[in-house]
Amino acid sequence: MTVLFSDIRNFTRLSEAMTPTENFEFLNSYLKNVTPIIRTHHGFIDKYIGDAIMALFPDKAVDALEAAVALLRQVGVYNTGRKSAGYVPIRIGIGLHRGDVILGTIGEEHRMETTVIADAVNVASRMEGLTKVFGVDLLVSGGVVDALPKGHGIPLRHLGAVKAKGKTQSVEIYECYSNDAPQLLAHKEQSKALFSQAMGEFRKGMFLTAGKMFARVAELSKLDAPAAYFRDACSLSIVRPRSAEPWDGAEVVEVK
Repeated sequence: MTVLFSDIRNFTRLSEAMTPTENFEFLNSYLKNVTPIIRTHHGFIDKYIGDAIMALFPDKAVDALEAAVALLRQVGVYNTGRKSAGYVPIRIGIGLHRGDVILGTIGEEHRMETTVIADAVNVASRMEGLTKVFGVDLLVSGGVVDALPKGHGIPLRHLGAVKAKGKTQSVEIYECYSNDAPQLLAHKEQSKALFSQAMGEFRKGMFLTAGKMFARVAELSKLDAPAAYFRDACSLSIVRPRSAEPWDGAEVVEVK
């Protein structure tokens, strides 16, 4: 099962500028625009959590990835209408993870709901949270990437392994940048080999070498947020050595 989490960025700030009625109208307008895409790609909504969507794709991993790409594209269309009506555009983050889940019913006799429970759900939620950390729109776990068919054609960039603070297991993560602006997309394609080399050095603990490589990538485009993130992470690792525990190549991040 592939789990998709999406969330509207800065929704609290947006909602504070609206009345309760306007909040409901906005959310319903947004959901009406984006949720049909999930069904079109063979998924279904598990639940809405405020402005967040949790969706499940029981069949192919590529269904979930293509749905996520289409969701981001549709938000662009939706924003065109918002801007023409005098509203600020919105931005969403999406996280995908694939793993085993258990479908069941929770609650008590007066209030029950059917949902899935598993660590895969928590990982997918953290993947969405990591989009804010790395400044990207869509992050995909290694579990999803491993299940994609060869030649799927969706551009991905490996961002290494991350470990949520307090967790022992790391997760391989990939950025999907197919919805980036054309100039940024071209930059990521052209600098992909250098970024990959830098990531290899980073995972070996060669922070000085990796930092110089990431800096070169970041200099090519000031909008490449992951390159800037890892450039700065390397600098911090040089001036403030990491813990005494052996370096396992996984970046430890603060994420809910």
